[in-house]
Amino acid sequence: MEAPKRQQRGANGGAGEFGHVIAVENGPLCECGKHGCLEALVADPALVREGRTAGVLAPDDGIDRLRALAGTGDEDARAIYRDAGATFGRAVANLVNVLSPECVFVSGEGTQAWPHLAPSFHAALEEALFSPFRETPVEIDPWDDARWAEGAAALVLRATFVPALSRLEPDESVRVRLAQGETLARAGVGA
Repeated sequence: MEAPKRQQRGANGGAGEFGHVIAVENGPLCECGKHGCLEALVADPALVREGRTAGVLAPDDGIDRLRALAGTGDEDARAIYRDAGATFGRAVANLVNVLSPECVFVSGEGTQAWPHLAPSFHAALEEALFSPFRETPVEIDPWDDARWAEGAAALVLRATFVPALSRLEPDESVRVRLAQGETLARAGVGA
């Protein structure tokens, strides 16, 4: 009988935070506080920042407008996605070169712009992959808003079973609220 596969969360519960690998030395500030994280270069907020800096987007425009412009052929908007796709492709190639996975699974709200990211992503991935890994398949999981609800529910459930990461508060705050609820329930408050 084959052993069941289990998720690897790492010693502190944060394994797989690929968005926080440093992709560019002294790059833009990431929301995690470091500079040059992959997320600070290719996630939707980074692309919006780049679009505003380049004058492609007005100060009130967001990611929907950037996607729309790229979809109608705006070359400046397409260049933003082209650069992001190439950066992402090189980073994924590095990950594949180190871990040699059976498959690469891309998910998240950024996949809404996958048609704009894909050509440069695949070109950079192919160029940077170690030759034995060039056939590693890439699967795209289309995003929908239900993922937010699933993620929120997963955070609550995860908080009861996974130790909190140092310096990160979300899991701990959920644990505290759950513990307060248990204390109140035992005291008969709110019953």
